[in-house]
Amino acid sequence: MRFLLFILTFTLLISPVSIFAETTFELTGGDSIKGTITGETIDTYTISHIDLGEITLQKEKISKTSSPSAQKTKPEIELKREISAGFNKSSGNTVSENFNLGMDINRKTSKNETTFKSTYTESSSDKKMTEQKWYVLGRYAYSFGKKLKWYNFYKTEIDHAKFSKIDYRIIPAAGYGYWFSDTEGLKAMIECALGYEHIKYNDSSKDDNNAMLIPRANIEWKFWKDLSFGQELTAFLTVNESNDYRILSKSGLKCPLTDELCIKVDVINEYTAQPAEGAKKSDRTISSSLAYSF
Repeated sequence: MRFLLFILTFTLLISPVSIFAETTFELTGGDSIKGTITGETIDTYTISHIDLGEITLQKEKISKTSSPSAQKTKPEIELKREISAGFNKSSGNTVSENFNLGMDINRKTSKNETTFKSTYTESSSDKKMTEQKWYVLGRYAYSFGKKLKWYNFYKTEIDHAKFSKIDYRIIPAAGYGYWFSDTEGLKAMIECALGYEHIKYNDSSKDDNNAMLIPRANIEWKFWKDLSFGQELTAFLTVNESNDYRILSKSGLKCPLTDELCIKVDVINEYTAQPAEGAKKSDRTISSSLAYSF
């Protein structure tokens, strides 16, 4: 972990400041303005103009943008694949090891998106296993509406958490979502689904079956060069029992080294209001990995 964080810090220090191409903004009133994008929020662009200095443009007032660096036409089908692996070991008073693997496949067109994701994490301390988890997601989403901001989606999640007493948990769900921003520099969305949860425990606890309400929010911000920060928050709310719920938070930092390689550091926090007997309510996983995209 310390070694990968050192590489991340070193990369940030030696990386040159990004040189942004000048962008032309065509406004809804018929005028146009040129400037260099220096910042972006869900509703605005901040640009540096050669005469006017730094100004803010409302996105709803922009009909079209173009820049020399964005002349590449987007393919009809975008296919992104990523595999990642990380291994951390510390020695001294306590010998601990952490190992993680991940795979992410995303196929996207102008109207639909298919995602497959899987992760595996295993940790030990003084040769005794302290954590073993795996997670699999399959998801399909279809955009609709005039600006394709709205979408419906269908997904199935399966996970295993040995030390939370969960042999496996499966949640099929379907719902609707909305994109506040879906640009290269800023992605922000919110969605909500109805699902059904089945949990099989690895001890004598009785299996659980629950109807679920699953709201989720996600934001990804590319804030300097290609360095990006992501925050995802998901709640799993049991419909028939208000005090039975689970909150999952994931924070991630991604630092590119080349076009194909990047360093990822993720912090995952999970809170379960009613865990299985002998399991803790709060669970945290910190992982660092090297990822390869192709």
